Amino acid sequence: MKMRSWWEVATPVKEIREGNIREDIFAADLGDVVDGKAPLEYIDAVTFFSRTYLTEGLNNLLEDVLSILAGNGGNPVIQLKTPFGGGKTHALLALYHVIKNRDKIDHLYPDLPKTSAKVVVFVGTKQDPLKGRTPWGEMAYQLGRYDFVKEHDDKRISPGKDVLSKVLGDEPLLILIDELVEYAVKAKDFADQVSAFSQELTEVVRARGRCCLVCTLPSSAPYGERGERALNELQKIFGRVETIYEPVKGMELYEIIRKRLFDYVGDESTIKNVAQSHFEMYQKMGADVPPKVKEVAYRDKIEHAYPFHPELIDLLYERWGSYSTFQRTRGVMALLAWVVHDLYKQRLPSPLIYPSLVNLENTKIRSNFIKHIGSEYNSVIDSDIAGRSAKSQRIDKEMGSEYEKYGIAKNIATTIFLYSFTSSGKSGITLPEIRVAILREGIPPTIVGDAVNKLKDELWYLHTDGVYRFTTQPNLNRVIVEREQTITSEKTVEETRKAIQNGAGSDLQCYLWPKSHADIPDDQNLKLAILPPEFDKENLEFFDKAGSGFRANRNTLFLIGMDSHESLSMAIKNWLALKSIEKDPDLSQSLAPQDKKDLKERIEAAKSNINFEVISAYRHLALPEKVWKDLGTPTIGLSSSISERVKNYLLQEGRILREISPQYIFNKAFGEGEGEKRVENIYNLFLRTPGLSIPENKEIFLDAIKTGVKGKKFGLEDGSIYFGEDCSPTMESIVLRPEIAEQKKEKKREDQDIERPLVLDREIPQPPAPPERGEVTGKQVKRKKLAIRAKVPLPWNFWSNIFRGVIQPLQGDQLRITIEVEAEGEIDENTINLKIKETLNQIGAEVERFNVVDVDEG
Repeated sequence: MKMRSWWEVATPVKEIREGNIREDIFAADLGDVVDGKAPLEYIDAVTFFSRTYLTEGLNNLLEDVLSILAGNGGNPVIQLKTPFGGGKTHALLALYHVIKNRDKIDHLYPDLPKTSAKVVVFVGTKQDPLKGRTPWGEMAYQLGRYDFVKEHDDKRISPGKDVLSKVLGDEPLLILIDELVEYAVKAKDFADQVSAFSQELTEVVRARGRCCLVCTLPSSAPYGERGERALNELQKIFGRVETIYEPVKGMELYEIIRKRLFDYVGDESTIKNVAQSHFEMYQKMGADVPPKVKEVAYRDKIEHAYPFHPELIDLLYERWGSYSTFQRTRGVMALLAWVVHDLYKQRLPSPLIYPSLVNLENTKIRSNFIKHIGSEYNSVIDSDIAGRSAKSQRIDKEMGSEYEKYGIAKNIATTIFLYSFTSSGKSGITLPEIRVAILREGIPPTIVGDAVNKLKDELWYLHTDGVYRFTTQPNLNRVIVEREQTITSEKTVEETRKAIQNGAGSDLQCYLWPKSHADIPDDQNLKLAILPPEFDKENLEFFDKAGSGFRANRNTLFLIGMDSHESLSMAIKNWLALKSIEKDPDLSQSLAPQDKKDLKERIEAAKSNINFEVISAYRHLALPEKVWKDLGTPTIGLSSSISERVKNYLLQEGRILREISPQYIFNKAFGEGEGEKRVENIYNLFLRTPGLSIPENKEIFLDAIKTGVKGKKFGLEDGSIYFGEDCSPTMESIVLRPEIAEQKKEKKREDQDIERPLVLDREIPQPPAPPERGEVTGKQVKRKKLAIRAKVPLPWNFWSNIFRGVIQPLQGDQLRITIEVEAEGEIDENTINLKIKETLNQIGAEVERFNVVDVDEG
């Protein structure tokens, strides 16, 4: 079942829906609340707690403080120690309201211990160390006992434990101190007194009942060397008596953010369905995603973080939150408020709010990042990530399909950018982590790796050394682009011609960039004219002319022209730029180690790419009948040269034949009334007639002639007549129609029979040859009457010898032949009646006897 988009399920708070997001609503300030200057969300106790998620740590803190104030014991000195923005001030505000406004919020937390107490607040960022009251002076002032410490306050000297005891009094008292380290840094002239006061205060509070001191200290000081000294000093003091509370831990951060930013996050079944769907997706991806996302615990994280993907909150809190200026919890919420507003307005189909969907084109969102890392990163974002001319967005448009639909390249670049920064630890993101940050319903997982490689090849500020990150240092891509701009057009044309020459191949006889028809010979070889980049499709005189005459062998010539040379020129420039960088020792040495490695790989890839671009560019093929064919985009690895691609196409289309049918030769060679033709003339017919399929070479043609003769498709005359038998044709041989070949073969056989002497049997001596007419012999020739009666057991194949040696020599004289035939064998009735008897009748024979007797078998 398709998952619903998060904005169809969850409802952001009114300020976010309407875009009325003020920075101060996420920047809790205890001093402003006390002065009544804070936003309603913090001044009004009911509103404050309605948008506050009571974490385990905060609940424990409230219970412990109320218990101490009620006189039930406990550690009265409490330190809240979390990184900047970790929820410390929010915890102090909760304590403030639960004491000052208990009656207003009692219905929200009826189980909390009930007690009343005074509240004293000191906020280090509010007080002026030079003209304002000191911490001891401010506390005394709020308690109405300033006179006890006025002199100490004026002189900036801590009053000591005895005076402090009088100032604090005996009634239940809650002391809240925030931003004390910052105050100590500013109070450099009496910082030691601030430390002395802190020491004295903790000891007095500890010794006194029903009094609780809650102080916040950062985990690290963002105020330079003096800040470090102040923090170390205060940590030593509070460290001896502290009870440390962590207001926010684990998945509670997700709940805090949801409670603060959303009126409604959706029903439980919808949230569980989204979490389960992502869990199943990650299971299917195996090693392509980090192991942690395949654990059941991660599915729970998705549920708690909904509608956010937990990775977005984690990276903001852990990585960006490491910057002292980010103010963790409040920083995360302030930034996410703008992210939610932007996406709620866009209504992008997405079940969760992923890191990849953070819109860096939005100035509010971008500025919330830039202010922590420096304005120089604006140019990085504009160049590579977000904006009208950003390369990642151009890649999406060029690639189309899922790229453009889901903004794959832009989203991946955005993700890498967000993971590129931290003030501690290693920055950057791995490919498996990128998949988690971007993949959602509808996006094919396989597309991510391809898109990352595309970004590596084209972005200017993206770097990789096992992880991907953005920096302000241009990468090899930028260096290449700058070097490409120095390559002249003349150099590009020169190298282009060389590349085409190298890519021409030898499958056909190639002629590169012929200037006229005279540059291409009129021979019988299969030829390919590779035309220059700028050519006229209408000018096809190459087919008609050759030198000063007309082209005879028109069917042997093919022309190939470019579709566009822009891509090829770019590839040539890229290769020249890479080689130029390699030869520049200063520049190549200045490259990062990974870029040096990439340079070598790119040179090899660019060289290989040039050949493919050459083959891709030459796609328009002109056939001898003056028809243009588009060969389309070549398949990578299928052809290694232009001529190989053209020849493969012509073979596939049957324009060049590696086997030619004898019947095809006969049909094309012989017109009506034509009985014989020389082999050479037939071969020339194929070479000279545009549009005919042409044998790949002369040997194939001669083999077809040989096959045709043996198969009686036609005959061959070459000194002898061949028909139905093996022969060895040459270009001088003559091909005969089959009926003519048969006639000539029979005639030749008869002629040979006449000339051959009578041989009845080997044991019968040859009769003397009759004298030629008019020959003079020793005796006068006289007329004779010759009668012969002989019985000869004659095999059938010797019958022609009787006719040739006995009957034919007597021609011209009165000749009477008496035939007596005895034959025994399987003779059917039709042969007897229709052939033998009919023939005797036609020649007027006087048949004296014609007996047919059945012979008994056995």
